Amino acid sequence: MQLDLKQVFQQEGFILPIDLSLDLSDDEVYGVKPFADPVKITGTVENHGSVVMLRYRAEASYTRECDRCLELSSQPMTFKFEHIISGVEPEDDTSEEIVFAPDYRVEFDEIAREDILLEAPTGYLCKQDCKGLCPKCGCNLNNSQCGCELSEPDPRLAALRKLLEEE
Repeated sequence: MQLDLKQVFQQEGFILPIDLSLDLSDDEVYGVKPFADPVKITGTVENHGSVVMLRYRAEASYTRECDRCLELSSQPMTFKFEHIISGVEPEDDTSEEIVFAPDYRVEFDEIAREDILLEAPTGYLCKQDCKGLCPKCGCNLNNSQCGCELSEPDPRLAALRKLLEEE
């Protein structure tokens, strides 16, 4: 969706509302496609004292396998973003908050897509206290206890254990 911001730039105090759904179902994040449902985006572009600000909120259902138990899980996620929109190209390209709009137009879909995909979590747990899988039998410890004996010493420390036993 292309935003026409000419009126926002020309009229101080003008507010342009944003309300749309963005389809990210084909976009991969760390090898998975976690946004099966459209992302709901609401926000505004406002001119405050000749500074044009883009502020928006993205609400999504984030679905992928848990990093500990490998169960497929969905969680609602909310992301908030803010950018300054400038009609003049900045001299340094270091600021990620400044969006350049030379003809008073910006491709909002591309801005939102990049913001959301960069903000997506690198690690994902189905719940904070996920117990994961048994390292011996692979049983999901959130659902049941397997009874495996896990007190086996770490084989990487065998040489150290041998030194301690000799004393």
